[in-house]
Amino acid sequence: MMNSFITSKEMTYSFLVWCKKESLMLTHVGKLCLAGILSLLLSLLFDLEQPRTALITVAIVMQTHSGMVLSKSYYRLLGTIAGIGMSLLLVALFAQQPLLFLISMALWIGVCTAGSIVLRDHQSYAFVLAGYTLCIVGLPATLNADYSFDIAMNRISEIMIGLVCATAVSELVFPRRMGETITHALRQRFIDFTHLLNTSVTQQDNKVAVIQLMNDIFRLESYQASSTLESDQSRSLRLRLTRLNREFMSLATSHHTFIELLRRLTEQQAHSVSKSLTTMYKQLAQSIHINGQAVVNEHQAKLVIQQLTHLENTLHEQAVTNHIQRSTNQTELSTGLLLLRRLISEIKTYLTTYSTLSDSKQSLDPPQLGIHFEPISTLLGGIRGALVLMIMASLWLLSAWPSGIEAITMAVVATTLFATSPAPSKTVKQFVMGGLIGALLGYWVNFNLLVEANDFTTLIIAILPGIVIASAFTVKPDKAVIGAGMFIIYLSHLGFGKTYQDNHLAFFNDVIADFVGLFCSAIMYQLMDLQSNNWLQKRTVRSLQQLVVDASLTTQTLRREKFELAARELIYRSGSTHKVSDNTDQHVIIWFFICLEIGHIIINIQKEVTALKNSTLLNLVNTMSQTLAQLFSQCGKSSFEKCVISIDELLNYLHTQEGSVYYPINSEIRLLKEAIIDNQRFFLSKEVQL
Repeated sequence: MMNSFITSKEMTYSFLVWCKKESLMLTHVGKLCLAGILSLLLSLLFDLEQPRTALITVAIVMQTHSGMVLSKSYYRLLGTIAGIGMSLLLVALFAQQPLLFLISMALWIGVCTAGSIVLRDHQSYAFVLAGYTLCIVGLPATLNADYSFDIAMNRISEIMIGLVCATAVSELVFPRRMGETITHALRQRFIDFTHLLNTSVTQQDNKVAVIQLMNDIFRLESYQASSTLESDQSRSLRLRLTRLNREFMSLATSHHTFIELLRRLTEQQAHSVSKSLTTMYKQLAQSIHINGQAVVNEHQAKLVIQQLTHLENTLHEQAVTNHIQRSTNQTELSTGLLLLRRLISEIKTYLTTYSTLSDSKQSLDPPQLGIHFEPISTLLGGIRGALVLMIMASLWLLSAWPSGIEAITMAVVATTLFATSPAPSKTVKQFVMGGLIGALLGYWVNFNLLVEANDFTTLIIAILPGIVIASAFTVKPDKAVIGAGMFIIYLSHLGFGKTYQDNHLAFFNDVIADFVGLFCSAIMYQLMDLQSNNWLQKRTVRSLQQLVVDASLTTQTLRREKFELAARELIYRSGSTHKVSDNTDQHVIIWFFICLEIGHIIINIQKEVTALKNSTLLNLVNTMSQTLAQLFSQCGKSSFEKCVISIDELLNYLHTQEGSVYYPINSEIRLLKEAIIDNQRFFLSKEVQL
């Protein structure tokens, strides 16, 4: 009896521990179920044609944070309105001309797919909605144009009910604010960076660390997009987040450049210089701690700024002393000191902004830096979306398949929705896996539970298990796509509407149509796999190289953050940061670091030479910049040698100049030469040629 009591007590305790651990998942599931029940109730009260559309809308837009729900709902509504508007326009123009109607649809799908690739986050999702809404509303109109307006109004009404229910429940029931999540993520990011500084230089996998930090920047950018509609406090925090992300990109780049310098010095067996710089680097690591602990709040950030200022002054004194001595080793040490002082200055700038996170004052909106993407990849993505629609529409017209519209819609959904995935083929497979589970759940619910449902309560009891299972999957990042597949297939084929549809043949026809559409999409992703295609990855490398060319040839000082954002966004969109084990993607990542480091240096050189106002020096720098641009435009032995010669001429001239004002640019030029020679094998490799 006692053993039974202890066992029961232990089980209760274990259950409570599990509930606390999975509280986020349980809250999300509960809120989704509540919003789903409300949307279903309202849809039935208003006698809408397809109540499950409202239920699907809730399942899609319901997120773990209130800001995400608001943002996704807003852009889903915009995308739906745009898709419905285009549907009505095409029906009005080409209702009696099916071929022109389908061609116009294909062009619209292509534009929407390209738009979803160019933009990110929920703005990208709006283009996805605008694309496949055209299929849902426009394709049935080809059979009977008279009902196109009714279909459109029913669709927008059902979606509106779903959006209202999802946002209301998210805001009123255990709301989870993006502001809290952003603040926590910012603190954790700096703690991770602090741990990176504490790691021995010889043990640091610097490239992997920088890639992880870069992915974290884009993750926080997606949080920022979701906080826009949440509250005034969240909007103010969003502006500071934008500044913090850009400042963090700068300090991460400087950190990478400094670590690469230490690696080169170690390979050159310059042990005394390497040891001195490593000692100073350790002092930096110690200075960003408070009593041995990482910074976790704004007050500690202010204390660390004071410690860094003291270290910065010490390094400045050493830099002046080293410049006076002018030996070879002292020159290398001066270059390292310059980088280390710059890194300290950028960490101070970051912490200054970080220390104002709790400040209620409105932050200035930073200037927009533009959108950067690979145009060929975007164009091919749009063509792929258009081809999927034309292929599936042709199959539908030739076979007169009753479920053809279902197949077309699902194919377009998969082609537009997963176009920005780092591995679309893998994502579609996960979606298909979830769809299979959803189809089995749907069959069991339709023909075993719904047949027994005779009122609203029993209807909810019948369909709720499938919703709970699917929503539990969606809250897990590694299983979210499987959960989405379960939701879409399961809810799309529930057999209730104004009347219950107990039709096995129609159920299997529609389910088969969904998987035909998914398989068509998967085949097109295999044939036009933009993320894994070697030629397109080389296009990304070429775009990265062009950034350095543009930075070298510009007549104005380029904003460093604009260059870094462009480089990071290009590689992020290529998907290479998610597939670092692949040889082709490793090649792209290597070129990313080469371009980031050298582009950073050339921008600093331009800034220094502009301040010196020395016409001879300016001409030599312009000549060097032109040879550097030629090297990145036409990688080869001849352009490499010309670039090194021009750098040596510039260094020889600087050697004749007196005064500490020439010390920073001298260090930058030496760093540039080391970076180019260190990466000589890549400049001479034929693999980079397109």
